[in-house]
Amino acid sequence: ESRDWANQCGRSSEGAWRAANTKSIQDSAAKSGIELIFKEGKNNFTNQTEEIRSLINSGVDVLAFSPSQETGWDAILQEAKAAQIPVIVVDRAVSVTDDSLYVAHIGSDMVDEGRRAGRWLLNYLTKIGKNKNSINILVLEGIKGSTPAVHRDKGFRAAGLAQFLVIARDGLTIDGSGTVLASHGFIRGDEAQGAQHLD
Repeated sequence: ESRDWANQCGRSSEGAWRAANTKSIQDSAAKSGIELIFKEGKNNFTNQTEEIRSLINSGVDVLAFSPSQETGWDAILQEAKAAQIPVIVVDRAVSVTDDSLYVAHIGSDMVDEGRRAGRWLLNYLTKIGKNKNSINILVLEGIKGSTPAVHRDKGFRAAGLAQFLVIARDGLTIDGSGTVLASHGFIRGDEAQGAQHLD
């Protein structure tokens, strides 16, 4: 049986990985005889909620999306639930007050990814004979507020790296057109009076 299946996730705004992920979803839908309606949310919360609402109003059978941020989805997912449209969260996770607002999450354990990265770094420092208290770590977070950034940080710190001086926490942001931008906000420890911006 052919069914409408709406996939609302940002494809071009995050580069090659997202493009490959999107193509995989499109190819799988085609092989399964599913009519896929794809909307570009440009990794922007407002854009995504507007696109999701338009898909709900069009009466799709299933809705899948990759959220631009972890929180704030309760209201729009309540609308999908009221319309009896099952929601699948793809790649990134959401934090909602009612887990019944979505039926599945297809994605990685980002906390574990961060933990494994932290363990690797600790092992590497031991291998090269570095004192863990004498090093500085530059953290490139990814898209600020997204679950990969939040959960990988949690795992990284759980690996025993929370006590390290993190010289910089540089996130990526996405502008209205979906272009990924580096924020270059370098903060130098607790004694910093401000931020140094690099061009």
